[in-house]
Amino acid sequence: MYDLHIIGDQIVRELGQLIQEQIIVTNQQGMIKASTEPERVGSFHEGSLLAMRKKQILHMKQSEVEKLQGVRPGMVFPIIIQNEPIGVIGVTGDPKHISQYGMLVKRLAEMLISDFIHQRDHVQKEQFLAQLLQGMSEKEVRRGAKELKMEAAQLYRIVIVEDVLREWMHEHVKKELFTAIHQGQYAILLPANQEVAFLYDWQQKVGIGGTYLLEQIKLSYEEAKTALLYCSNERLVVQESELTMELIVADITRERAMKFVSRVCGSLVKDTMLFEHMYLRIMTDWTLNELASYLHIHRNTLNYRLMKIEEKLGYKLTDVKGRANLYMSCLLIEKFQLYDFVQMHK
Repeated sequence: MYDLHIIGDQIVRELGQLIQEQIIVTNQQGMIKASTEPERVGSFHEGSLLAMRKKQILHMKQSEVEKLQGVRPGMVFPIIIQNEPIGVIGVTGDPKHISQYGMLVKRLAEMLISDFIHQRDHVQKEQFLAQLLQGMSEKEVRRGAKELKMEAAQLYRIVIVEDVLREWMHEHVKKELFTAIHQGQYAILLPANQEVAFLYDWQQKVGIGGTYLLEQIKLSYEEAKTALLYCSNERLVVQESELTMELIVADITRERAMKFVSRVCGSLVKDTMLFEHMYLRIMTDWTLNELASYLHIHRNTLNYRLMKIEEKLGYKLTDVKGRANLYMSCLLIEKFQLYDFVQMHK
């Protein structure tokens, strides 16, 4: 389960900076996997097998050197992880001298290995999540979940956060599993029973999908991507379950969206100021006084400009069908970022 070939070199390097002795690391079969003396790598060390069998630190005196294969004077320290010996550290030298820092050597090695195992498990889970997002068979999902000790029968959801760095993710996502999906974009796997209120504190664009079993989690991923399309500076966090008319525009092409916006808004698309006033009037629930305050204009000035908008459109902003078409246009503008097309600052 634990291959000390990679972490063994790190242990030897770290311990070599602390003590001026020759060091080896052996695996469960007693084979030396790393050493300050490269020529010893690959040879057998019989003393390490005794230390693992007894789960004890052993002194390798001259009598052991003479009868055990591959042994030199010194001490051997079994590396115990989860109450099981996974290998041994051997330090060459006078046992009386080595015993002064023996436990420090043992604990440092076990800390390094525990950190390595944690990082390795996270990488494996991250790779598993990336595969889940692409779609896996039920059999593959259950096998992978079992290997990684994840609960396949539990419901989960996918959350996508945008415009962040991996360092930011490690700082803000403590326990949850996440994986990179694009540059600056990460998918997070959340248990369905976990509250999502903390996502609103991030001040980042976040799309939230619905809850599914692991073998169906790709559906939640697709929903989170759809929700992310409707995130904006005014609405940073969007749950797919909140979307209504937005679902209708999900599969519309950019070309068809531009045609729809042009047909609905007419010459208004070329008037930056009036179009932005219309956009805010349709997409917010502000009163006229609140909108005027936001635009830093008098209420009467706003009323005049709204009248000019209605003249260009050919119908009142209170017209039910017209307002629905304008709302749909604004959704398409947000989805396809059509701000240049409609001469709008964003």
